[in-house]
Amino acid sequence: MKNFIKPIMMTMVGIILLGALGFTIYRYYQQSGQVTEYLIADHIEQLAQTFKKIDDDVEIQNIMHDKSYIDFLNVVKFTGSEVGPLNIKYPDHWQGPYMQDNPTMQGKVYEIIKTREGYYIVPGEGVQLENGKIIGKDILFTHETDMESLVNDTIGLEYQRRPLIAPLSFKKHTLHADVTASELSSIED
Repeated sequence: MKNFIKPIMMTMVGIILLGALGFTIYRYYQQSGQVTEYLIADHIEQLAQTFKKIDDDVEIQNIMHDKSYIDFLNVVKFTGSEVGPLNIKYPDHWQGPYMQDNPTMQGKVYEIIKTREGYYIVPGEGVQLENGKIIGKDILFTHETDMESLVNDTIGLEYQRRPLIAPLSFKKHTLHADVTASELSSIED
């Protein structure tokens, strides 16, 4: 009888350990999506604050592309009036680096996207959100994208009431996609 109980006990202990391991793996994957979106929300806030600081320092005049990678915030010095996609009014006031490392999520840099409503900071193309949607595949950012409705939609571009995208606003004006560079240069000081 003693030999019969030992295998049963070992089997029960094995089942309990496998169940605990399975539960741990399940919780890890469940929480990893939440951590991803928490970090994206934090990065977006940090980037918005950084761009405000850059604008305060050098006055951003325009952003040169419809889609720009945010991979220039660690630049210390440069020549001319352009750094990354930014055309700036006072390049000699640049106080970089504004960040020691350019933030990334899942190995992708964040982007500035041009829409009819203006410019937005968004997670990089290929980033997978907790709901399984992938930026650039399931969620497309184009000139026609209504960014404000995306945040309020169930598509998942917010985390705990914190947006996963942010508009770029500047002290003198908001850069709108329908404003040309010549119109921007005519904005009075």
